[in-house]
Amino acid sequence: MLTKLLLRYLRFLARRRAPEEPIYFWEELSKIKNALIALPSSAEEVKALDRLVERLTQFLAPGQVAFIALQGQALPRGVAPAQVIEVRPESLRFGRFPKQSLRAQVRARHADAFIDLHGDFDLVGAALAVASGARIRMCLAHEERDPFFNLQVRTSPSAAPAKRYQRLLALLEASRVASNAATPIPEGGG
Repeated sequence: MLTKLLLRYLRFLARRRAPEEPIYFWEELSKIKNALIALPSSAEEVKALDRLVERLTQFLAPGQVAFIALQGQALPRGVAPAQVIEVRPESLRFGRFPKQSLRAQVRARHADAFIDLHGDFDLVGAALAVASGARIRMCLAHEERDPFFNLQVRTSPSAAPAKRYQRLLALLEASRVASNAATPIPEGGG
């Protein structure tokens, strides 16, 4: 009940803020140089992330990708602990809203893109997406996410996590983010 009230309040605040300047998504996606990626906490979803993480790190230099994960959660293959911003229980307020210190840590990354990989709505991810100040705030489609994200990747609700992430990766690859990579992405999915 309290979480629903907090969510309504956050939606109200998100809608009240000044309207964002329209952006050309294909151009913005192709210019991503620094990304924050909110990892899901579900073990099934984390297992499905290996290929996506591998490809994203090919798009961007190693120091330009940071991951947001719950303290102690399993990480996908290829994610070094130094790349992770940990969400500890003490960094969340009542109702799971991130405290100012966590929001400042995320904002300090100066991300061009924030990608939330949670299959279901996650209040922490939504709040950190807005706090990041990223021009592109991307997530998997969900009706609760509208005020927090400006690009939602639609997939079948019954699709397996690997299929959902594959769709998101296809969008990123189509935007020619890969053309900026130091290492070319091989044909046929590597």
